[in-house]
Amino acid sequence: MLCLVAGLSAGHLYLPSNAIAAKPPEIRKNISSYATACIVGGKDVYVEAEKTGRQSFDDLGQELLIRPDLWRNFLQGSKLRVPYAQLSDQYKLLSVRTLFPKDTPSDNHWTHVVTYASPRQGRETLWRIATWFTGKGTAFKEVKRYNGLRRDTIQRGQKIKIPQSLLLLPFVQKRRVVTDNGELVLRGDHATYRLRKGESIYGDVVPHFTDMVDSKDVVWASEQIVKRSGVRDPQDIPVGTEIMIPVDLLSARYRPLSDPRRAIYEEFRKESRKHRPVYTAKDLVGVAVILDAGHGGQDPGTRNKSQRIHEDDYVYDVMCRVKRLLEKETQARVFTTIVDKSSKYQAFDTQRFRMDKDEYLLTDPPYYNNDPSVSANLRWYLANSLYRKLRREGVEKEKIVFTSFHADSLWSSLRGLMVYVPSAYYCSGKNGKNDAQYRRYREVREQPFVEFSSGQRNRSEKLSRDFAYEIRKAFDSKNLKVHKDPAVRGYVIRDRRIYVPAVIRYNEIPVKVLVEIVNLGNVTDCKRIKDPRFREWVAEAYVKALQEFYGG
Repeated sequence: MLCLVAGLSAGHLYLPSNAIAAKPPEIRKNISSYATACIVGGKDVYVEAEKTGRQSFDDLGQELLIRPDLWRNFLQGSKLRVPYAQLSDQYKLLSVRTLFPKDTPSDNHWTHVVTYASPRQGRETLWRIATWFTGKGTAFKEVKRYNGLRRDTIQRGQKIKIPQSLLLLPFVQKRRVVTDNGELVLRGDHATYRLRKGESIYGDVVPHFTDMVDSKDVVWASEQIVKRSGVRDPQDIPVGTEIMIPVDLLSARYRPLSDPRRAIYEEFRKESRKHRPVYTAKDLVGVAVILDAGHGGQDPGTRNKSQRIHEDDYVYDVMCRVKRLLEKETQARVFTTIVDKSSKYQAFDTQRFRMDKDEYLLTDPPYYNNDPSVSANLRWYLANSLYRKLRREGVEKEKIVFTSFHADSLWSSLRGLMVYVPSAYYCSGKNGKNDAQYRRYREVREQPFVEFSSGQRNRSEKLSRDFAYEIRKAFDSKNLKVHKDPAVRGYVIRDRRIYVPAVIRYNEIPVKVLVEIVNLGNVTDCKRIKDPRFREWVAEAYVKALQEFYGG
């Protein structure tokens, strides 16, 4: 059961004296067999949702929330109770259409028909209407001027027009967004895009406009688009066909400024632009670089069986090459989080590696990667311990860099470098481990929990993005393939969930990146990383990026 409760603070509601102590009346209307929209007079807007059948709370979060990963914040007993402002675009629109069936959209404005005007029902006000349709109660003044109203009071059946320039995205009928891939036309709860020559839904539309690149996510999103577009054969779509993309799938950067997710995206971009790197280091003097190679030991990482590739050995080889170049050609101090027990830091000019499983983390005591989750967490604990040690030695914090090397597994047509940085928005809150399996490590006991201020998160995202862009530029300069859609990203999407990898999310080091060198789901990329010359070029590009970042 889903329940939308509409209203604002008591300051905007008139109740007769005999109703002050009474329970506010509730009006309920079914959206579907399991969803009900409700208005409770004088109370906040929210949604109640109870999972049914095989649904999980994760599933409900994906359906109902702007931030699906935060569903636990709204869990009350066996239900989710979600504020209206946190509803997905789909449910904002469905709820409003259900509660106000006489409302009509147009290309210029949304016409709202006042339906609940009596005190008993929770009188509608211009403030409430502005909140529902624009996201800001203060916009009532502009709505009032647009309708030529002299007074704030409104009557049942009265038509109130909300101009398109103020509307939240779900209520917009038509708005154009020019992108690198052509033009999106936003129409209410979906966007339209005309396919160009050589493009496909799977390989082009989904990765570019939704930020989904994982194979399972690409398939799922493509199915939603195919269904919405009425396409019979997604493998045979004529050039110029108009594709319909549900607006809830769109990346934040393609939404209008009135949309909450776009507003959050722009807010953090604005904040991060305030922070500028101010340190230079010729020949990387005074710079400390902490290198991490993903997986290892009992965890081989991503595998491509047909190409006989396992991620850990190839990215470890790249890390060893970077370490050698930094120590040979610069004055940077180099640290690692992991070592191969048998070969140490030797790089090999071979196309195939024998899986030896003897890499271990340099924690105290050492950890042999029996559990990928524990391994991922111990890496940031180790990085934080090294960071604190370097700071005590007098190393400037902006001259400490952390980099984790990986090789991703994405949709098969995608290729090239992708760099992840810690999105300030997704790195909030206090985090850490304090159970027995972690407390045995000195690095954990030193500081079990971490929490970063808004200023720290914004500065770290800015510095990390600047370094990530230097890595991309260095790859371009060496003609190394770079992901064609945003190559620098602030979060990962997997199984339709958004998160920042733990190794950079909980990391205290201001400059930190996770580098996905290639896509092991792509045959060409597999062949590239097997070539030792390619791995050397990657290492050279990384060192060049570091030198450019510090102006050396």
